[in-house]
Amino acid sequence: MKKNILDRIFNDKELTSIEKLLMLDLIRVNGELTKENCYVNLANDEIAEHLNCSKTSASLTIKSLIQKGLLEMVKFDGRTRILKITLLEK
Repeated sequence: MKKNILDRIFNDKELTSIEKLLMLDLIRVNGELTKENCYVNLANDEIAEHLNCSKTSASLTIKSLIQKGLLEMVKFDGRTRILKITLLEK
């Protein structure tokens, strides 16, 4: 199952390189991606550090993935985000 999801992300021509990197990193941080275990809790600075980019770029990338339907914002307190990876729902 996980390999199929990784292939879908890697081969998706609609995603930018940074969007692919973020999706792959969120799946890595999540560990065992299942329908029940599809949430990731990360601070903006952690995401920016993982992507080697600014917090602004990380935030814009997250917003783009939300608009594309690959992520759902569950909670955001201004610093830390709880994101739901929605790939398994498609």
